[in-house]
Amino acid sequence: MVRYLEGQLGTRDSPITPILAQTQKLVSSIDGQATGMAWEIWSTENGRTLVMHPGGTGGFSAFFAFDRAAKHGVVLLSDTALTEVGGLRRLGMHLLDGSLPAGTPRTVATADVKLIDALVGRYRLPFGLGVELRRKGNKLTIQADGQPEFEMEYDSAGEFFPLEFDAVLRPRRKAGTYTFTWFQLGGIFPAERLGAAAPVAVRPALTEAQLKEVEGHYSFSQTLGLRVYASGLKLMVQGTGQAPQEAAPYSKDVFVTEPIGAEIAFERDASGTVIALMLSQRGQDLRGERH
Repeated sequence: MVRYLEGQLGTRDSPITPILAQTQKLVSSIDGQATGMAWEIWSTENGRTLVMHPGGTGGFSAFFAFDRAAKHGVVLLSDTALTEVGGLRRLGMHLLDGSLPAGTPRTVATADVKLIDALVGRYRLPFGLGVELRRKGNKLTIQADGQPEFEMEYDSAGEFFPLEFDAVLRPRRKAGTYTFTWFQLGGIFPAERLGAAAPVAVRPALTEAQLKEVEGHYSFSQTLGLRVYASGLKLMVQGTGQAPQEAAPYSKDVFVTEPIGAEIAFERDASGTVIALMLSQRGQDLRGERH
């Protein structure tokens, strides 16, 4: 893999080295994601171009990335399946560009019983499988139709996981209740709640003036940030190199962007002025200061 990386960087003399360079050229850009031939292409705020490809299969994960102009690359190989928790991407990008956050390890935590109670209910996954979530003591259990019931643990990233097999259940806030997204075997499956649920919150109707209070650019690092702006009665968020997404209000200072599974919580000082935000996505929390 290191020899292959040298070929992609153009530092290894080979008859196919010029052809490898051709695979890195832009082929398409969909929803702000630029791609080459099997490559993701990312442009950073400081003008760097990072080319990468993450991957994984049963029991293994990999990440391959490089900056051709800087002649700098990274190869990460793991004997653990990490697909359901974002893989090796964040660590690999940090090794490639030290200004990007490396993230933090997950640790076992205790779930709030109010969260468990809010999740309890009957659901259907996109491929038609029925799923039941129940509370047993202070634990959440899951049982798919025709399968055994499994107890779920909880981690510091705010997600549930079974010990018996590789999967992740990520709670998702909805208007007045919760649902979840199921991650397994590289698939991402948003669950549809069947029947009524006990409401846990009331979605507020914010004015345009309230939305403008949080407008600004929030920086996570020198190369990674989030633009927040009001568009009428909608709040829009746009990450570096990504397409804008609507963020729906869950409370005055908490917004949810369902298509990308992100939650944004704004932080205010003693005077009530917004000074920062916390972005929670795929088990990672990033704090960005407002500029």
